[in-house]
Amino acid sequence: MSLTRDHFLPGNSPSELKRDPFLFRQFLRHVKDATLKEAERREDTWEFLLGVRGLPGDCKRFFKACASVSRAMVKLTGMQIDTEKLNRSLLDEMLEARATGDMQTAEQRCEKLCRAYYRHGLWDDLMRDAKDENVRIQLNQMRTKIERTLRKQTGRNWKPTVIPDQAESERRNKAEFFTVHSWLRWGRLGEPGLCFYSDKALTDLLDRLLESEKPNDSDNPTDYRKMRQRLGLRKFDYQHPLVTTAHRVAETGLIEITLREKGGDKKRRLSADDVCMLGGEQFYPILP
Repeated sequence: MSLTRDHFLPGNSPSELKRDPFLFRQFLRHVKDATLKEAERREDTWEFLLGVRGLPGDCKRFFKACASVSRAMVKLTGMQIDTEKLNRSLLDEMLEARATGDMQTAEQRCEKLCRAYYRHGLWDDLMRDAKDENVRIQLNQMRTKIERTLRKQTGRNWKPTVIPDQAESERRNKAEFFTVHSWLRWGRLGEPGLCFYSDKALTDLLDRLLESEKPNDSDNPTDYRKMRQRLGLRKFDYQHPLVTTAHRVAETGLIEITLREKGGDKKRRLSADDVCMLGGEQFYPILP
């Protein structure tokens, strides 16, 4: 499991995104299949696509939203091994301390980061992603120190801490995982993903789906805007979002959204056939 390589969530590879009826109709029809296939073979998938000349501006804006999903997945992975919280990152704290010359704090944060990787059996992934030889030397020195400390604390029978499986991780952080997984597309029938939602529509939707469950590290049970910002998720259009409202249709488990269109606002129900699952639970249609 590489923590810096681009991840494609199910249905979120460039070619799969192009097959989505809504995304194809809006702008991905302008991108050649060969270009998307080339992007999928690269580690810098979205950066490569952002550098392709001649694509409409809407394509570039969408690819920026795609890149933000990859970064958000790194954050969610870090939350599983205690190197990240929604409002804090050991890596960011380490880099900030180095930038200000506080080397003692930087060293402490680096050790905590390395301990988390080592304790969860992810050291090889950390080393694989460390390209600079000097950094690799420092990491190996840190590993020797960590191993010595763990032997003193737990003896020779130490074993890596088991990372929660995907379903368990999704149950622990429902709002975060659901938002990231649905950011680019909603289901398979061509409805807009959450990157096309206004903050109000996003909050209304998640309130209905998650029954106002409190996002991690948030003092406000419906502060999904702050959750989105802390995950680093980028919207397609901040000034003129396509989806402006979302509400539950009375006496049904369905959601109706309002779309901003040239001829005026248009209401549309999200299909009951687009079943959304998370952590082994059905989130849409909403169960009684």
